[in-house]
Amino acid sequence: MGDAVVQFKAVAFRGDRLVVEMGLKDVERRTYDLMYRVTRPADGATVALAKTGMVAFDYAKNRLADLPALFLAKTGAKPA
Repeated sequence: MGDAVVQFKAVAFRGDRLVVEMGLKDVERRTYDLMYRVTRPADGATVALAKTGMVAFDYAKNRLADLPALFLAKTGAKPA
């Protein structure tokens, strides 16, 4: 993970039913962003928005790597 950002938009309380949606954005050769939205269906409030910037890394070579072809195929993503 290269970075993470969370924006809290509304208060949620224990017992609230929350829905977490997740999506893929900004796919590059070696990086991509995972986007999250947390909502409360009872009133339609957006509780939080978040993003994690993911980085492909080759630990054996200790350097950045290209995203695996299998990842791109399974997600349907096309690097920009």
